[in-house]
Amino acid sequence: MNKSGVVLRFTRDSGLISRLIRVATRSEWSHVDIVLEDLSFIGAYPGRGVVNYKEPAEEYQWCLVPVPSEEIANQVRELAKHQVGKSYDWAAVFSLPFRGDWENKRKWFCSELIAYAFEAAGVPLFRERPFRITARDIYILPQLIVL
Repeated sequence: MNKSGVVLRFTRDSGLISRLIRVATRSEWSHVDIVLEDLSFIGAYPGRGVVNYKEPAEEYQWCLVPVPSEEIANQVRELAKHQVGKSYDWAAVFSLPFRGDWENKRKWFCSELIAYAFEAAGVPLFRERPFRITARDIYILPQLIVL
């Protein structure tokens, strides 16, 4: 792990949900996880909620989000870990075009979880708080470094 960043894993698969998300968001990626030091992942999944897991992905891209220090990187990862066990945010997925506030701390979908962890650690990913966040929104951030 880079001492000055948080590694994210963007994924897609051949399933219908992944394809629909990619079409709706005009993205090559349908999902994003935070990568932990042991190479497990924290992510939010339909039917599972927020989980820590080690499952492989059909197609993926690892990227680095630079942060000012390793302490902040650890804080981002810890904040994500503390969300494990929370529900998946289906309401947010279906209301992406209309939603005014993406942050419901009782449930998450993948990109909300990532944005929350960075924002709560004091290093928000976005200059202006967006009304919705998708994996694509995170993937096109100018500070993101493709590994």
